[in-house]
Amino acid sequence: MKYQNAFVRKRGNRWQGVLKWKDDSGKWQTKAKSFPDVPCIPDAPNTPKDKKDTTGKREAERLLTEWRQKEEGIAAIEPAEKPDTALTVGEYMQGYIDSLRDSGSLERSTLIGYGTSLNYIKSEMGNVKLADLTTARVQRFVNAMNKKGYSASTTKKAYNLLGAGMKQAIREGYIASSPCGRGLVRLPKKQQRKPNSLDANGRARLIGILKQMEPTPTTMAAYIALFTGMRQGEIAGLRWRSVDFENCVIHVEASIGQSNEGGTYEKSTKTNGTRDIPLSRTLAPILKGWHDRRFHDWRPERMRSGKADDAFGALYVVGDLQGNHINPHTLGKNWTMIARQFNIVGIQGERLTFHGLRHTFATMTIEKGADVRSVSDILGHADVSVTLNIYADASPQAKRRTIDLLDDELGNLVDADVYQLHTGTEG
Repeated sequence: MKYQNAFVRKRGNRWQGVLKWKDDSGKWQTKAKSFPDVPCIPDAPNTPKDKKDTTGKREAERLLTEWRQKEEGIAAIEPAEKPDTALTVGEYMQGYIDSLRDSGSLERSTLIGYGTSLNYIKSEMGNVKLADLTTARVQRFVNAMNKKGYSASTTKKAYNLLGAGMKQAIREGYIASSPCGRGLVRLPKKQQRKPNSLDANGRARLIGILKQMEPTPTTMAAYIALFTGMRQGEIAGLRWRSVDFENCVIHVEASIGQSNEGGTYEKSTKTNGTRDIPLSRTLAPILKGWHDRRFHDWRPERMRSGKADDAFGALYVVGDLQGNHINPHTLGKNWTMIARQFNIVGIQGERLTFHGLRHTFATMTIEKGADVRSVSDILGHADVSVTLNIYADASPQAKRRTIDLLDDELGNLVDADVYQLHTGTEG
């Protein structure tokens, strides 16, 4: 028997090898073996990828190869031919993603995204035999997605997933080379959409609208997004215990994700780490007023359940009084109703989405001369280049201030004495 997937994973303080195959009924079966003599150093939370323990993993992978060869009864892993000629791209990629899920190495949100990309792959070439997959066939897959109107980003995600699967197929001996090799396939050019944010007049109008409205979870979420640039899921996952009024800082520690089934779950932030955002002197009293109001409204629930006052800290800032978070999708729909009612339109001429409030924070702070590195850290971007790529277009006002700074620095040097010296040398 030839195994169709093989990988190693950490189980407590030891490495474990896993072999997977499909039985006669088409169901995936799993066989596991521990490697107790291989060093296994648990990674600390939020350990960067390049800092994770790899020495033990390489040794575990070597032992996995030996075990697999022994189990298959062959001297070395050979290209998947006779027993696996019927294996399709769809079947292999499904097994590849299943192995990633079983290894526990990926966030749930990442696996959800992989599942979506897998559906695109299956719909276009799921029945193509793995051994017959060519670069030309992959190019047709990319072209088909482009013709169907999928964004360049969506197409690239599906292609990258396929490429990762093909690299694994090479390691496992199914194919000799990847049809997704570097430079072989032409991907559609990504068109960077300009962020649809609010200009100065739009911001002033929005603040006026929010001030006139009754405080609600949606209006509070809008204030937070506008004054902090936090993501929709991060605002939904913000608890009162993470809002430090004494030190005027918000600790962004979690986010609410959405599954393909329509449900939600709490996860770590996009960059897998806590970040601190200074609480502005304008937002602080707005949030404090909302805090005191919600604490007052929570009294009946506290008395009914017998909870102590400290339990209020576990409640979500824009959630309900029973401790449930709001669905980020619901938050977006509620904001859309406000934007439609008051015709809140951004600089691109489109109605402002909730994410447009985050764009507004970024464009406004950069326009006012804020350090881009600081803005990037507040937004939670993995790298400052991400911030620059999205918000690279400076406003005319920002450009004028840049030249004014140059005048302030060099203007005093171009004085009368320098000019006279210059003209004197000519005479």
